[in-house]
Amino acid sequence: MLQGFSWILPADGQHWKHLADLAPELGRMGITAIWLPPAYKSVDGAKGVGYGAYDLWDLGEFDQCGSVRTKYGYERRLSFCD
Repeated sequence: MLQGFSWILPADGQHWKHLADLAPELGRMGITAIWLPPAYKSVDGAKGVGYGAYDLWDLGEFDQCGSVRTKYGYERRLSFCD
């Protein structure tokens, strides 16, 4: 298992895409699971790391707390990490 996040990730909304793009290479390395950060909307909108939970069901789909996406991206991108 790989921890797929850290406190210093940029708040550019590209994290889900980045992980999905890395998945084939990680699979070749024998990594079969990635520990994802909290995916739901934070009270800090697109800047929060997810621990200041605002809406546990908003994974980057609704315009709340000043943004639609979370720090890590949009809900539709998260589905590519499956």
